[in-house]
Amino acid sequence: MLSRENLFIEVKDTIVKGLKLEPDSIQGDSRLKEGLKLDSLDMILMVQELEEKFKIDLPDDLVAADATFNQLIDALSDLLSRRESSTVPPVAAAAGS
Repeated sequence: MLSRENLFIEVKDTIVKGLKLEPDSIQGDSRLKEGLKLDSLDMILMVQELEEKFKIDLPDDLVAADATFNQLIDALSDLLSRRESSTVPPVAAAAGS
C-alpha cells in the first residue's frame, strides 16, 4: 500500500496533469473548488481520473463538499486501506467455494 506521502504525490501529479494546474497551486489545505478554482466539469474529470487510477469509487459527499486536498487524500487512503484489508487471498476464496 502507498504511504500517505506517496499517495499525496500520486494524486497531486494526476490532478496537475489531468487538469493542467500548476504543481505549486496544490497544497494540503487547498480547497478543491474554491482554492484550486475547479468547476463542476473539472471535479467530474478529477474524480473519474482518480477512480480509474486507484480502482475505487469516491464518495459523492466528499466531491460535493468543498473538501481540502488533505481531506481527499485521507478519504482515498481510507478507501484503499479498507479495500486492501477486505481482500481475500485466492487460495482462501477457492477453499470456501
